[in-house]
Amino acid sequence: MHPISFKSTYINPIKIEKLDSNGEYKPIQANFVELNQEDADVLRKTIKDWKASSKKLVFNFTHTSLLPPEEMKIQKEKFLPLTKDMDVKDIPAFLSSKVMGDHTYALTLQEDSFAKLESEKILGLVRFKAGKNSNEIELLQTKPNCISEQYGRTPFVVLKQKIKSLFGIENNEEKRPYRNVGGSMVENLKEMYNDKVMALMPLEDAETFYQGHGFSLNLDTYCEYVWLPERTKEDYIG
Repeated sequence: MHPISFKSTYINPIKIEKLDSNGEYKPIQANFVELNQEDADVLRKTIKDWKASSKKLVFNFTHTSLLPPEEMKIQKEKFLPLTKDMDVKDIPAFLSSKVMGDHTYALTLQEDSFAKLESEKILGLVRFKAGKNSNEIELLQTKPNCISEQYGRTPFVVLKQKIKSLFGIENNEEKRPYRNVGGSMVENLKEMYNDKVMALMPLEDAETFYQGHGFSLNLDTYCEYVWLPERTKEDYIG
């Protein structure tokens, strides 16, 4: 069995894109980590900084949902026997996905020392609830300057920006410094929690974003969106 450390909040690496000096986006690596109670101050500072830079956004993240690291370790250790034949790089995400209840994940540019996170390097946050029969993305938020140019825009503004891009007259200063932050977090969660239905209540103007990542309107409720893993589609629809 692989030796496992529970001191780190590291889950796995994720590819995003960074704007270079030529106005082109190049792939870089960020890291997906899980927060616990020891990260409460980092979470508070991150939200405070984000609120200061964008008064229009709502950040409903709270440290009260963060598990103590000791409890998180105990819950993950129960599933260690299932990891004996797994690649060591896949184990942190697997163990995290087996812990029922609330999770708070972050996407960070930090490369190591994840047990001591740096708030200024966090690009995205997601509050997630793992349930027995289904999972829920309760809230997903990227750093204000990393939000998609199309998020929350009227169709006219979106069309105007696409025309500017088509003719190469975009202002690089208006571009996001990083992109695919929110999308990469959603796709990573789909890989981690690939055995159950995943639901969410999209924030205003976010329906198109989630539709692009495989979520569809739940016709039973007409208010939530759901993603169905391949292995559960027949049972869920049937």
